[in-house]
Amino acid sequence: MARDRDYYTDAGIKRQLQSDYGLGEGRKYKPWIRAQDVNVHSKKVMGITTRRTHHLLSQEEKDFFLTADFSEDVVDIREQFQLFPRGLAEEIASHIGVPYPKYKKVRLS
Repeated sequence: MARDRDYYTDAGIKRQLQSDYGLGEGRKYKPWIRAQDVNVHSKKVMGITTRRTHHLLSQEEKDFFLTADFSEDVVDIREQFQLFPRGLAEEIASHIGVPYPKYKKVRLS
């Protein structure tokens, strides 16, 4: 069952960052969205490169992850990386002509 973490309001985002979600490197990285946070056929896979569990939300993510994990050139893998700072991410999306991602429950100021 998916848990409803609040990562779609300004206050919720601040709490998630204070709990180190979306932050860290290597084994200490905590993904912004975890497998149990969404209602999809997500997968948790132990990484060789990082020596931690990775939260993958689709078969395509898992396929790409396995390719990266077995590459000798890859030194870190951070899945479900948040798009912050939001203003910069929105500016980049606008510049390249891509709509900025929206979550249907978004209540940002």
